[in-house]
Amino acid sequence: MVSVLRRVVAGFALALSLFTSGSAQDALDRASAVVVGGGQPFGLYFPAAGAVCYLYSRSSASGRCLVDTFADSGEALQALADGRVDFAVVQSDWQQHAVKGTSRFRADGPDEGLRAVFSLHGEAVTLVARRTAGIKTIADLRGKQVDLGPDETYRSLFMDMILAAEGMERDDLAGSSGLSLAAGLAKLCEGTLDAVSVVAAHPNGVLAEALARCDLEIVPLTGPAIDKLLRAGRGLSAITIPADLYRGQGREIRTFGLRATLVTRDTQPEDVVARIASSTMEGLSWLRGRHPAFTPLDPKTMAVSGLSAPLHDGAAGVYREKGLR
Repeated sequence: MVSVLRRVVAGFALALSLFTSGSAQDALDRASAVVVGGGQPFGLYFPAAGAVCYLYSRSSASGRCLVDTFADSGEALQALADGRVDFAVVQSDWQQHAVKGTSRFRADGPDEGLRAVFSLHGEAVTLVARRTAGIKTIADLRGKQVDLGPDETYRSLFMDMILAAEGMERDDLAGSSGLSLAAGLAKLCEGTLDAVSVVAAHPNGVLAEALARCDLEIVPLTGPAIDKLLRAGRGLSAITIPADLYRGQGREIRTFGLRATLVTRDTQPEDVVARIASSTMEGLSWLRGRHPAFTPLDPKTMAVSGLSAPLHDGAAGVYREKGLR
């Protein structure tokens, strides 16, 4: 656990060291550097942007790179469209919204200039159940007490999607609640709940603590209902939680969810995009050591999964050379 914490702190420190503020000097620096937009400090999207920046910078003496921070993926995508950043790390569903002109992008319409570069870590929809509850599939949730998470959160929205795809609704459960993750897992350990939904990059510290002290298991989310969701074009992709990531989890768990993705504009020079793509792919051994969530990163998955915008030509050329597409 100490080594994991050190890796997390190292990732945050890396991103903070590359962070740019709003001073006049910074404005001059930005004009001569590649700027990558990430999420809020101490979230995972910020160090992800920092890691991409670091790998790009070390690939060439002239490859200067800075990181900027945004409240969410929608704000980062707007900054990219406005030209305030050159690249942005955003959730795959928001990439899809921008491509289709839906949600907050409805007024602007489809963004035809958005281009994908690669995906990074997954944020898996995860169903955790008491081993004694007999929940092995989605259908087994019928008649069970399930915490879906607070309304309008990803936890709640994804569980409603899963139930609908399975031909079920909340009324088919014995009961549902909208607790925080920590509160839901506490009640799961107490035995007053049968299952709890989680949406997270793995490993997740709160979940790890619950699995270590309670007789719980992660339920695979696979089958026709999930395949239906993956085909629906919501920026979702299959995700595998590696074996032995948590206590008592001796096999890999197949599920699905969102991915962090790197995007840019069609006007971004091919050589810059190619260097970003190649430096990240060639630096994966280093990247996997920055944060536990980056450990499963695989080039073939990164070149395909979660990418709804057309692939930038600079990235496409790199992937063809490496046999990834």
